[in-house]
Formats: sequence, structure tokens, C-alpha cells
Amino acid sequence: SGCLAELLNRDLALAEILPAMTSNQASLLRLKGKGKLAVGADADLLVLNDDHNVKDVMVRGLWHIRDNKALIKGNFET
Repeated sequence: SGCLAELLNRDLALAEILPAMTSNQASLLRLKGKGKLAVGADADLLVLNDDHNVKDVMVRGLWHIRDNKALIKGNFET
């Protein structure tokens, strides 16, 4: 998100920046269910706060982070 915040702070439009970090990457990596909001896609979302920092993360329709608090942890997290 640091890169996104830097680009937004340079007054670049989100619509210009976002594809480079979402749909373009998913396409390059051949990830069919990723990189877009659409019926049948994986429902991965990233919500930023006013300072362009990550606030919430949804992966495959499940919130993993809400209001900067981890709800679901990985195998190696305590």
C-alpha cells in the first residue's frame, strides 16, 4: 500500500493507478478469479483509510482484517 499511497499523493487518479496493481497483475500471473470485482470472482477487497493505508482486507469473501485488527491469522501467526 506504500506504493499506492505514494502515487495517490502525487495526484494521480486512482482509476489510472489501480489496474497496475490489480487486473494487470492478475492477468500477467494468469489468475482468472483475481484482479476484478465481478460475479464469479474471488471477492478479494482492500479498503484504505484517508491516508491511503490498508484498513480492511477481504479474501475470498471473508474479512481477514477489519479496522486494522487481524480476524483470521495464518498458520505461523500467533
